[in-house]
Amino acid sequence: MYNIKKNFINFWLSQLLSQLGSAVTSYALTLWVYSKSNLAFDISILSFCSFVPYIIGSFIAGTFIDRYNKKYIIFIVDTLAVIGTIFTLLLISLNQLTVIFISIINIVIGFANAFQIPAVTVVTERLNTSENYTKASGMLSFSDALIFSFSSAIATILYKTIGIEYILIIDIVTYFLANIILIFFINIPRDINEFNYEEESFFNFIKDTKEGFSFIFSNKALFKIIFSMCLMNFFSHITYENILPAMIISRSNSEYILGIVNIFIGIGGILGGFIVSIRKLKGNMAYTMYFFLGITFLFGDLSMAFGRNLYSWIPAAIFASFPIPFIIASQRSIIYTHVPKNKQGRIFATKNAIQHCLIPVGILLGGYLADNIFEPLIVYGNSDFGKFLFNLFGATHGAGMATMFFITGILGFLFSIYMLTNKDVIKLGNI
Repeated sequence: MYNIKKNFINFWLSQLLSQLGSAVTSYALTLWVYSKSNLAFDISILSFCSFVPYIIGSFIAGTFIDRYNKKYIIFIVDTLAVIGTIFTLLLISLNQLTVIFISIINIVIGFANAFQIPAVTVVTERLNTSENYTKASGMLSFSDALIFSFSSAIATILYKTIGIEYILIIDIVTYFLANIILIFFINIPRDINEFNYEEESFFNFIKDTKEGFSFIFSNKALFKIIFSMCLMNFFSHITYENILPAMIISRSNSEYILGIVNIFIGIGGILGGFIVSIRKLKGNMAYTMYFFLGITFLFGDLSMAFGRNLYSWIPAAIFASFPIPFIIASQRSIIYTHVPKNKQGRIFATKNAIQHCLIPVGILLGGYLADNIFEPLIVYGNSDFGKFLFNLFGATHGAGMATMFFITGILGFLFSIYMLTNKDVIKLGNI
């Protein structure tokens, strides 16, 4: 049994504090915006303003991460986020806060996350031995799922009891606690290449940035793995991250049931992350990755599609999220093993850019397909095929969206099987 080092545990706790505070604030601001406008479109704009800068920033973030002190990078981007929080608190106290300003803050935070997320991933490698890569990744997945599960509930409770102003103050406090731990209690080993750049120039910076793309595109097996995760993100933002709330509410007529389903999605991720964090993954990482990817599509998406009540959606929620930490840990382990340490920042940032590049498309496409094609065709259409699907998926409003889950489930499962037959990918998974 390999033990996780105290240094990494301190780092993990600092990031958990920081990200939980940010997530609670983000959800509380979403509630505040919706309470002012009652427009779902405003919520979509906030989400869009987070993802697009994140993708753009990822193209350049990796070179900074490889060149400079990772601790300072994390501290600086976290400080940018808290400055936005402070300005938000100031404007809301003056009754001057608007959706436009919150969108600007989301742009800044999205851009900052492009640096923070790969930096955290690189630091995770620095603070652990190769035997602990999957366990450390499991801890990160555990905290991510914990934040996903409870940040919305915490934000809702605090928003209704103490108000948005005190939530912002709590976020500022968590920033200081997290960064005190980061600065004074965590020692991050520095790579010699952080000091070894002979000439700091724009040309060299662009050259190093392009190297991340060149490395990935020249390694066909690695590119296939990253592209497969790009497709998974695309499918999930068409369905889970987009139309799931509308489908559950349409088929159950209950926001309460939607809340319970979201909680169990988080619980599934927590359980998966906990198991990965205490037990080292063994065997071929590519087999592990695509086995669990197939599970989440086959038993998650399809169960969501055929589910008609809470008792069927709960296991669907668990199957959808439980495999995710195994998938992420397997992929991180492959990259940690096959990418030189002095290039990991560029590779992880480039990987994030590629894996997230279709998310804005999925956000826009999912709603369009549901509102303009699947729901009208299946729920309101007169074709025999539409009536067949309507009866197959429960003969209720939302049957069109359920059909979308069915399609992503089948396509995702077949794609996972295909990747399991790819010899280059399987070879790369032998670590």
